[in-house]
Order: sequence, then C-alpha cells, then structure tokens
Amino acid sequence: LTIVTRNFAREEHAFVWSDYWDAVKANWKYFLLNGLICYLVFTILAFSFIYYYNLAATEWLYYIPLWICIVVGLVFLFAQYYLPIMFVTFDLKFAHAYKNALIFTVAGFGRNLLLTVILAALLIVVMNVPLLNITLLVYFLLLVFLLFSFISYLVNFTIYPVVDRYLIQPYHRMQEEKNKIPEE
Repeated sequence: LTIVTRNFAREEHAFVWSDYWDAVKANWKYFLLNGLICYLVFTILAFSFIYYYNLAATEWLYYIPLWICIVVGLVFLFAQYYLPIMFVTFDLKFAHAYKNALIFTVAGFGRNLLLTVILAALLIVVMNVPLLNITLLVYFLLLVFLLFSFISYLVNFTIYPVVDRYLIQPYHRMQEEKNKIPEE
C-alpha cells in the first residue's frame, strides 16, 4: 500500500494491483520484522506508562520516567511514519532505515505532530460515527478499503517532502556533480 500511495503522493503513475503485490513480495521481511518490533516496543511502553502513572500518584519523582515513556512513544510513532517509505523507496539495511527514520522524526517534527493530530481526529470521528442507514458490513468494507488507503496516502503525502528534501535531492545533486565533465 505504501508504494502505491507514495506514487500517488509524488503524482506518478502506479499500477495499483501489480505494484502492490510486487512490493509485498519484495518487502515482506522488513515489514514483518518492523511489525514485531512495533508490538514489542508499544507493549513495553504501555505497561511502563501504566506502572509509572500509578507510581506518580504516590511520588512526584515518577513523573520523570512517565514523561520519558511518552516522549519515547511519540518518537517511535513518528519513526513509523517514515519506515514504510524508506523500505519501499531505498535499498537500505534495516538498521539504517531505523536510524534515518529516527533522524526524520526531528527533521520533520512539525509535520509529524500535525499528522498525528489529524490521524487522532480521524480516529475519533470514525469511532463515533453513528451507523445511520448503513449496515455493519458496508461500514466495515468502507473502513477496510477507504480508511487504510486514505491514512497511507495522508502519511505519504505529508512526509514524502521531508524524505525528498533530505535524501533524494542531495543524492541527485551528488550524482550531477559526479557526472559533470571538468572543463579544461
């Protein structure tokens, strides 16, 4: 889904079905490993947050690790915006993709924060939409086919300019300088 919505965000053509399956075949290992890491990190952070929140009620000093958990959670969430596009766009090692994604959490902090607020608002709206005259099946199909692709497009549309500015454009400038013919 990332490669298709990335191409849409770059205003490039994408063969939706074939590009999707080609990208799944090419990147499934990185996405699976990243998913396992996400579950592990967010589970540890959730338990840590609850633990320190309960301890902070008794001792103010526990607010420090509580806020550290919140900051680490936000940084890791922001990195998740960049990792899929790094996996499908560049030929990077897994650790290098994570390093770049963590750097981009700082470089694109304003965009990341805005994107998180928009996604949180979207989640609140979707969770609170009454099922007026549509059946549960139609509601589920709309969520599966529209919501996930819209979120992927929104993420790629928002963060691709940061990746382009800090990785793609410098690479192209370096290639142009390397290919220049020295004048004599």
